[in-house]
Amino acid sequence: MPYCLDRLQHTICGKTYRLYAKRSKGDSWFRLLERENAESLESVDIYPLQYGMDLAQALLDSWDRQCRIVSSVATLIDEDNRHAKPSEDGWSLDRHLSHMHGVRRFFLSQVAPSHASSLVSASSDSQGTPLEDLDAIKACLVASGKAVRDAVEEGIEKGGPMAGGNVVYDNAVLFLQHMVWHDGWHIGLIFLALRLNGQEPPEEWEEPNVWGLWRTESW
Repeated sequence: MPYCLDRLQHTICGKTYRLYAKRSKGDSWFRLLERENAESLESVDIYPLQYGMDLAQALLDSWDRQCRIVSSVATLIDEDNRHAKPSEDGWSLDRHLSHMHGVRRFFLSQVAPSHASSLVSASSDSQGTPLEDLDAIKACLVASGKAVRDAVEEGIEKGGPMAGGNVVYDNAVLFLQHMVWHDGWHIGLIFLALRLNGQEPPEEWEEPNVWGLWRTESW
């Protein structure tokens, strides 16, 4: 029987679970074991986490990886292709970047204003026109990525909803998921624009810069 990490205890769908460390795969796999009916425990593999990492740390780590992906994708956008679009009536690549930052900044200003106060706009006007300085837009994304992380970490520690202004998230995880979902939506459109512009990144680029940050495959 693997030993129990008592501090990693969570309730999921009305059932109480604990995380158990199991020695395999380089001592990095965890098992989620239902505590009830200990005579016939059923185990479910979850993502291999760094040894001793709790779920809050894992969530923050997932956002760090998300931000690395966004930064990597942003490097594919330069002065030559910044005006490429995923459709005739779509947004340009640089506007997708500036908008992603703007959404992070706006929702932070609603539910965690102290973390938004130092963030500057990546748009040059109220219509969302991207800044001319492409590097400044990319720097804004890095800054708002850190601000989201700090706000989520604070929200998890406090517990309860993240609320303010006209926005309420029942908990910090929902805020994080909103940011992940929104980023992913626009990253998909960026890849489509690159494809239509004849610049779709090859699988050799995507694997280490996108998909490989989420999982490891061995064939």
